[in-house]
Amino acid sequence: MDDAIRAAARSFETGKRRRFLSTQRIIFLVVAAAAPLAAMVGNLPMALGRGLGAATPVGFLFAGLTLMCFAVGYAAISRRVVSTGAFYTYVAKGLGKPVGVAAAYTAAFAYVIYTVGMAAFLGYFTSLALGGMGLHASWLLLGVIGIGLVGVLGYRSIDLSAKVLGVLMAAEIAILLVFDVAVLLAKGWHAFPLEAFDPHALLGPGVGVGMMISFTSFIGFESAALYGEEAQEPTRSIPIATYVSVVLIAIFYLVSAWLTVGAVGAAEASQRARAEGGAFMMNLTDQYAGAGMMAAMGLLVCTSVLASYLALHNAAARYLFALAREKLLPPVLGRFHPTRYAPSNASFAVSLITLTCVVGFGLTRLDPYLTMIPAVIGLGTLGIILIQAMAGAAIVAYLWRRRAAGRWWVMAASLVGAVGLIIAAWLVEQNFSLMAASPLPWTAWLPSFYLATLACGIVFAAWMRRNRAKDYAVLAESHLRAESHREINKVTFDGRYCIVGAGPCGLLASRAFTLAGVPYDQFERHNDVGGIWDIDNPGTSMYESAHFISSKYTSNFFGAPMPESYPDYPDHRQLLDYIREFARRFGLRDKVTFGVEVVRATPLGTGAEDGWQVDLSNGQTRTYR
Repeated sequence: MDDAIRAAARSFETGKRRRFLSTQRIIFLVVAAAAPLAAMVGNLPMALGRGLGAATPVGFLFAGLTLMCFAVGYAAISRRVVSTGAFYTYVAKGLGKPVGVAAAYTAAFAYVIYTVGMAAFLGYFTSLALGGMGLHASWLLLGVIGIGLVGVLGYRSIDLSAKVLGVLMAAEIAILLVFDVAVLLAKGWHAFPLEAFDPHALLGPGVGVGMMISFTSFIGFESAALYGEEAQEPTRSIPIATYVSVVLIAIFYLVSAWLTVGAVGAAEASQRARAEGGAFMMNLTDQYAGAGMMAAMGLLVCTSVLASYLALHNAAARYLFALAREKLLPPVLGRFHPTRYAPSNASFAVSLITLTCVVGFGLTRLDPYLTMIPAVIGLGTLGIILIQAMAGAAIVAYLWRRRAAGRWWVMAASLVGAVGLIIAAWLVEQNFSLMAASPLPWTAWLPSFYLATLACGIVFAAWMRRNRAKDYAVLAESHLRAESHREINKVTFDGRYCIVGAGPCGLLASRAFTLAGVPYDQFERHNDVGGIWDIDNPGTSMYESAHFISSKYTSNFFGAPMPESYPDYPDHRQLLDYIREFARRFGLRDKVTFGVEVVRATPLGTGAEDGWQVDLSNGQTRTYR
């Protein structure tokens, strides 16, 4: 089925092709958000010094396996539900709209505040790196430059961001591979000490901190679904990108952490990491790969932070876009750019918020690393993991209601992943003061902010249901796909069905019935397809100056994008041509009986359990299921 749809879409599309995201570029966006190099330089010393010590690789292994279990359910629901709202949509589908709205505001705040923290961190760390080379610049100035660069990239098509992130990600992974190879050549197989997998370490006092750091190092892996509506093949790309990203990140962290323990020795790993702190990885690179590689690593940490900042900026913009489209935020944020097909207004809003916060803090002249950066990034991290845990529970609930034979392993894996993420959220909340590492007295109270966002979201949803029922009814709508062609063919259809009319909805029904093998008859009183969009159709409300009120990018038939030559809001004649081309490409027109009107449809039996009696304008009476 998917092959047929894609083939039809390719033959239908004319003019310059819109650039959709490939699976490879989505992987770049996801892995870049996790910032592997920055995680190893910033998080690994803390995990070794305060967490599991030499057994830190066990923490990364456990986190990776847990997230792989989560990814099983995540992939299953992303094949079915395609939406820029991602986790918000999943929570609404699984746990209900009130909880979904609460998750929406929590996710939007978490991603935006994390983005603010990454912008400040980019300016601060770049200032340190340049200072080490004798070049001195204000962290605030560098941060503002970074905000400007990311703002330009975010405002433009996501395709450009993906290309930039691909280059930056390749560079940061390359430098860590150089370090890994240098340690392996110097130590041989002793670079992989078995003490790193001592199960007794999981019973030690640092297990909570170690697991917290392990899970937080994967932040960003969940962002694949945010690009569902911009992906070339969302039902295929999103699951693959999620699986590949989690596996790549987990292997990368596991091997690098293991080799790092081997480089210093299992007995000394914890003590040395605690003593050297943020310089730990830099010193090891100098020791094993030379001063040149150490300097290169310092610069590439800056680009790693930039890559993560850019990826998280894009994620935050898409959350604001999704919420605005649902009328949970001002509608102006929910508009696509007319030519770049990007949520440019939302991206600009994220840039403006980031600039305001960073400049505002910079004017206080407080040390950003001792105050703002850890508190803000810590708050964003807690929010994102909280949303992951909510999504994990929602996915289990969603799959349970739609359970199918032979899929027990999907449910089991999803349950394991959900439990693991709930534990991770609890660990982060319990150790928030350590993660935030800020002396500000109010830092310890920051997690309570999420109680407020969740409560406000539920209350607003209740208000919306009473006062804006129409908007509430369409919350968390998404493109829903059938699970697979095989599952559709398993259904036995008893009797024949009747489709009334050959307008857009009638044609969608006939394509779905045709692909699923459902027997049907279709009647159209006019002499061609098109419904109300045909101005020559008797009784239509169409008029000469009428245009489509929805963007062509968000309202086209699935698998059949409107031509690039069309304006963003096509006129009625363009819509009619598009509808008729859709019918021709899928062979739907030949199955319609034209010139025959359905005069009356009468239900047979209570609740129409015996079908429908259909009276036609040609004098015939038929019975349909």
